[in-house]
Amino acid sequence: MYIIKCSRTDMKYLPLIQRQILKFGKNIYRQIHYVQGTEKDFLVFFFKRLKINESDRYKDFPFLSPCGRERNFVRCDDKPIVYTHIIESDDNGPDRLSYGGAGDAMTVKFEPEKVCMLPDTCRVYHPATPKLGGIGLIKSSVAIEISKQFEFENGEYEPPTHFTWKGKRHVLTNEMMKFMDKSPAEAREIIENNIEND
Repeated sequence: MYIIKCSRTDMKYLPLIQRQILKFGKNIYRQIHYVQGTEKDFLVFFFKRLKINESDRYKDFPFLSPCGRERNFVRCDDKPIVYTHIIESDDNGPDRLSYGGAGDAMTVKFEPEKVCMLPDTCRVYHPATPKLGGIGLIKSSVAIEISKQFEFENGEYEPPTHFTWKGKRHVLTNEMMKFMDKSPAEAREIIENNIEND
């Protein structure tokens, strides 16, 4: 779930499709959930522009999705990227994770060795774009299915060590653990420094 605060108060400045989804009023916070069908273009537009809020406004909203002169300030329950399903490849190409409720319009390559589960919450994560903090949450129903393939060689109170996907056993890197508790901006910086040092 996302909480969004619109920086403009006049409905006529919001694109029609956005008005249909968000139904903003004057300085009112609205909750949005994934939307089906014709709103896919808006979801792609919204998520492609989503970034860390580095403005001086609405600091309790860590993310921002600009739309022309308007600014949509965003706060979410956990991570801004939520992977809603796995799109398995028909050929020898990589499987994909779909996010934002937009089906195959927004996907990332599924990297089984980089899946990470926090033992204290049982939430499952996968890398996301560094510009949003580098971590995406895997939707609960998908996480429940894939978590059956985890192995815990260090005990059940530690992150899983292995994950089997399509018959192949992967050693988990658990690389996201080092910035899981960081702010999105701090996580982005850690990721960018790691890329520079590689």
